[in-house]
Parts: sequence; structure tokens; C-alpha cells
Amino acid sequence: MRGKVFALIVLSFIFAVMPVFAQVTDIELTDASGNTDFKDPPHIFNPGETPWLYILLPNASSVITGDWWLSGLKSSTEKGFDSSNAADPYFNYFSDGGALWISRKEDNDKPGEWHIQSIEADGSRIPTHSINYKLNNTVVPEPVSSSLFLIGMSALGLWRLRKKG
Repeated sequence: MRGKVFALIVLSFIFAVMPVFAQVTDIELTDASGNTDFKDPPHIFNPGETPWLYILLPNASSVITGDWWLSGLKSSTEKGFDSSNAADPYFNYFSDGGALWISRKEDNDKPGEWHIQSIEADGSRIPTHSINYKLNNTVVPEPVSSSLFLIGMSALGLWRLRKKG
């Protein structure tokens, strides 16, 4: 009898102190089209691309919360998101009932290392580390622009050579 009581007390203690985790089966970083294929770590986005956080919800009415901020500028860029706030001035939310997509409305043009942390579903922490991505500020010129530049410079060089000769 004592053994059963002791086992019951131990099991109760274990379940009482175990962290409660939300049953989110998938959480990823995507682009605006929902494509996750090319956004595997290190998650690099280029100018004009909007990063979206994709979360497969435990149930359709789940409320997702968390923090989103830029490394080195945490105090000025940190914003908390809450999917129950339809009038959220800082984030866009899109849900199809089984999944939720979240993106920032502002600061998407600030290059650097971005972090998404403290993600919870219905008040229970989602067991994930910080989700990080990098927003590049390097603009790659189009091949046509580069070609036109080279043709123009060549024409100017030839004109200058002919003028000297």
C-alpha cells in the first residue's frame, strides 16, 4: 500500500512540474507565397521579400503570441504579436482555420539578423528555440542592366580611343 501511495505522489509531482507545451506540429519561416523549400537555415531574405511565420495550429481557435525583433536594435524594433488582436498595428495575420501566417507590417526593409522568440499557443509555450533570419540589403543588378552598362562603357572607351588617334 505504501508503495502505491509513494508511486502516486511521485507521478503527481512529475506531471505538476513538467513544462506544458502546446501541440504545434509545424512552425516554419516562409516567403509570401508560403514556399518553405528555399528558406531552410540560414533563412536569408532579399529586399522586397516579406518573411512570414507559418504555424500549423493545434486547433482552429488557437491564439498565438510571441516577440519579433532585430538584433542590436531590440529596444526600438521589438514588437509582440497576438493573433487574437485583429486590429494589430504591427502585424498581418492570415489563417485558413488549420494554419496561421504572421508577418510584420513595418521594418521589413531593415537589414540584419531578425529573431522570433517566446512563441506560445493558448498560453502554453511552443517548444522551439529562437527562429532567426537575415534580411539582406544587397541589391543584385539585373543581367540586362549590367550588359547595358558594359556596352555603354565600351562605346565611350572606343570613342575616346578614336578621338586620341
